[in-house]
Amino acid sequence: MISNMKIHTKKRNGEGASARLLRFHQVRELVGNPSRTTVWRWCRDGNFPRPIRLSSGLIAWREKAVLEWVESREESAEYGTRG
Repeated sequence: MISNMKIHTKKRNGEGASARLLRFHQVRELVGNPSRTTVWRWCRDGNFPRPIRLSSGLIAWREKAVLEWVESREESAEYGTRG
């Protein structure tokens, strides 16, 4: 099983950057262990980052997108807003 995948991209200034990709179980741990159905419902409804398809049987989420989503939820909770 692949636990830590990285993709390498080039920034405009030519320096390399890496973006970590997370598998489903890693995403669940970061967002409080919701059910698989709940995560897919969030994706379908546009309330959670969509995964990227790496092959016919392999999908992953960009770690940065998931962490930004978590931060946005924390900010909503701090200000008493939903969404």
